[in-house]
Amino acid sequence: MEAIFHLRLFGAVQVEREGKPVRGFKSRKALAVLSYLALQARPVSRSHLADLFWGEKTEARGRANLSWVLHRLATLLPGCLQVDRHSVQFRPGPRFWLDTVAFVDLVAQGEPAALAAAAELYRGEFLAGLELEGCPEFETWLVVQRESWYQRATRVLQELIAYHTGRGEYRAGLRWAMRLLALDPWREEAHRQVMWLLARTGQRGAALAQYESCRRVLAEEFGAEPSQETQALYERILVAPVRRHNLPLQPTSFVGREAELEALARRLADPGCRLVTLVGPGGIGKTRLAIQAAAQHVDAFLHGVTFVPLTPVSSPEHVIPAVADALGCSFYGREEPKVQLLKYLGAKELLLVLDNFEHLLEGTDLIVDLLEGAPEVKLLVTSRERLNLRAEWLFAIEGLAYPTSSRTTVAPSPLSCQERGEGGGGSGVRYSAVQLFLQRARQLDWRFSPSEEESFVVRICKLVSGMPLGIELAAAQVGERSCREIAEALERNLDFLRTTLRDVPPRHRSLRAAFDHSWALLSDEEQRVFRRLSVFRGGFRQEAAARVAAASRLVLSALERKSLLRCDAAGRFEVHEVLRQYAQQKLQAVPGEEEMIQELHCGYYAAFLEQRESDLTGSRCEAALEEIGAEIDNVRASWRWAIARGKEAEIAKSLESLRHFYEVRGWFQEGEETFGRAVEKLRGQIEQVEELQRPTGLLLGQILARRGAFCIELGQYAQAGEFLQTSLSLLRHWGARPGLSFPLLYLGSLAFSRGEYAEARQYHQKSLAISREVGDRYGTARALLYLGTVATWTGEYLEAKQLFQDSLAICRAMEEQLLMARVLNNLGNVAYFLKEYAEAKQFYQESLAFRTRLNDQLGIGACLNNLGEVAYALGEYRPAGHYFREALKIMANIKTVHAVLHIVTSIAALLAQDGEKARAIEMLVLVLHHPANSKTTRDRAEHLLSELALQLSAQQAAAAQERGKARRLDELVRQFASS
Repeated sequence: MEAIFHLRLFGAVQVEREGKPVRGFKSRKALAVLSYLALQARPVSRSHLADLFWGEKTEARGRANLSWVLHRLATLLPGCLQVDRHSVQFRPGPRFWLDTVAFVDLVAQGEPAALAAAAELYRGEFLAGLELEGCPEFETWLVVQRESWYQRATRVLQELIAYHTGRGEYRAGLRWAMRLLALDPWREEAHRQVMWLLARTGQRGAALAQYESCRRVLAEEFGAEPSQETQALYERILVAPVRRHNLPLQPTSFVGREAELEALARRLADPGCRLVTLVGPGGIGKTRLAIQAAAQHVDAFLHGVTFVPLTPVSSPEHVIPAVADALGCSFYGREEPKVQLLKYLGAKELLLVLDNFEHLLEGTDLIVDLLEGAPEVKLLVTSRERLNLRAEWLFAIEGLAYPTSSRTTVAPSPLSCQERGEGGGGSGVRYSAVQLFLQRARQLDWRFSPSEEESFVVRICKLVSGMPLGIELAAAQVGERSCREIAEALERNLDFLRTTLRDVPPRHRSLRAAFDHSWALLSDEEQRVFRRLSVFRGGFRQEAAARVAAASRLVLSALERKSLLRCDAAGRFEVHEVLRQYAQQKLQAVPGEEEMIQELHCGYYAAFLEQRESDLTGSRCEAALEEIGAEIDNVRASWRWAIARGKEAEIAKSLESLRHFYEVRGWFQEGEETFGRAVEKLRGQIEQVEELQRPTGLLLGQILARRGAFCIELGQYAQAGEFLQTSLSLLRHWGARPGLSFPLLYLGSLAFSRGEYAEARQYHQKSLAISREVGDRYGTARALLYLGTVATWTGEYLEAKQLFQDSLAICRAMEEQLLMARVLNNLGNVAYFLKEYAEAKQFYQESLAFRTRLNDQLGIGACLNNLGEVAYALGEYRPAGHYFREALKIMANIKTVHAVLHIVTSIAALLAQDGEKARAIEMLVLVLHHPANSKTTRDRAEHLLSELALQLSAQQAAAAQERGKARRLDELVRQFASS
């Protein structure tokens, strides 16, 4: 029986009869009496009601008024009250619906849907606006009831927020968090929840604005600032990147996998699940599913999603640079790249997708380290094999759903059942495997529509076990062959595999059948080109395909139409890794062809690097770096093959560009390992110089010198000295005077790092002399820069200035940007020390412009800090603070701790100037007690500390120092970077 009367006590009281408002209560007390009785649900004495609502009247007058109200209620709501001479009771029943009763019943059910319904019933404060003057007992009751219902409602809202956020349903969680905040705008926790959920739904600006609203409310109501927890959340959101993901764009729509996506969403939302591995054979759709799942969770992580393609990565040691490159994280200084990467990710909350990990299983220690060192990073890994880690949650991927009945047919209409939102019991269109085939087939032929007899689409899907790659390869034949012909060819080939290839796993047989079938349909030229393309790693451009595989644009387009190649918007071709391996097997089956194509590949990329050697020291530096970066996987493969085959000419061509690229990117570890492999190949000949042929000896000397340079950056000074000295001996032995300038320069750099400036100057001068002698302008400019740096550190500023100016003139003539930026910055340093601040500022700004264009983060941070020092020296303290904060953000982001400490010292000086001497002392003590401070920073901090300690009482100074010892650098950085 549907209720006739509805009584709503949450918010302003509302009474309805059959959906229409009941009017005529005449007084607020009548509504109050009705509400009170409805909530009691038991007999209430007349005398109690008279005292509660008319306590200021005489008992007779109070009872008379009560009688009038009860009569009025009985008239408006017949049957709602049971009245006798002594008591009154509200009569609950099917004719009367009460929101408070419904609320309690729904909450008792405990299900999310019931809780949501209960939350919807709580429209606002209990009996809002129904305060009564002269009724103190009623007012007391009302206050208690309001608080009780408010607490119940907030508990329901908190449960809903926790439920939805736990499932990754952040927009739903945000809705309830906003409701909670509306109920209590002074509740700081509610403000935090709204900020957190706004950030996770991609509304970063709204999240930051919510913080300002919170701060304003707390200041106005309580004269207080937000808590440290709220401020910390604000700072995390503030520094979160605008770019939320780097997921590759997909040329086709995603089909099926609804159940898998839902299950993955639960896994990724589970706090106890940090590592999910999608496991399945090649071509099963692991990558596509991972990308789709990640795309649906971009807003679930404060720092978004980062996709790392590992197919081109040949060995576990290259995983770290690949991850860093995807993150946009550069390595600087001598700290091990793995340590820098873990520090970078330690402050992030993101989803890291590692795609195609199966050939890197020996590198799972990095995954373990990521799980331990980056507590708010989750990993989604695709692999053909499980990782065998305790933290791993396996997620097996099978083929798309396809009909099992041979009688299942495909709808005959060009407009499929799936497109019409239909799907009969006998229609295969409701299966995702069939949907995928139809979709891909119609991309090739919009008229494609299998007839009732052509249930061969279903047979094709069954033959490849629903594997997406097999389906796409088969569908690529539509237009050239009927579905029947495709299915019959696949069936014949499948039988052959079953009888002759027993070593092929059953789950792979149908996919190999699809490959073999597609292969058989290629022309001889298409087969030849496709197998040769298997030598490429990480994709290739048309020019490279033409030179290495003799591939014309026409053949490449044909292979793309047949789903064997993909071409992105930039014109770069890619081959699915499983297909590439299949093609590689075909290449290996042709005697002598693999060796020939590998040699062509090696020669092409060696020439590619050689052609860019001069670009890297000229006006095309930026473009050359991008071009090498795009081809780095092919470059690595080319280098490995050249080393294995002893191709000294190709190694020599690649050497300098590869070194330059590694240096600029900050990939010092990979550089040392890459050049180290070349050294190890020839290590048996290192001590037998007289037995070496001259080209080999010269090449070995050059490789050793570059390896020594990387060791200096890594802080491996003993190894660096050994490699550089051996290089010098080899090059001298073979009379390679031009080549001596490089090891001499870095032997000087090694001496400089030890503080042996006289020795450093001697090495740099020898390097300079040779570079000038052989007409090496870049080497000359570089040696002048290093000599100027030594002169600066020894206080010979005028000499340093001249050396830098000479270097700068050469750089400008060559249009060399990277070296020029370094020289300009060093000229600014000299001008600063000479107190020529206007000139220093000009140099720093010019250097900053170059470094910004080249995206040199370390250089940008250094220039901003130096501009801050100039502003401070000129008494321009506000601009100085701005420069220091911006520099601090960058240096903290790239984890150059020594630079961070230097900037913190500058900020301390700025605070002291502003009168905050005790706070400045705290920061200086933190700097002095940090193990990563440099000698210059330490000297400056000690000098400032001694000055400031004299300006405070002994007790104040001592207290500030004790506070400084307890401070943490990361907290201080967050505080100043966001202020």
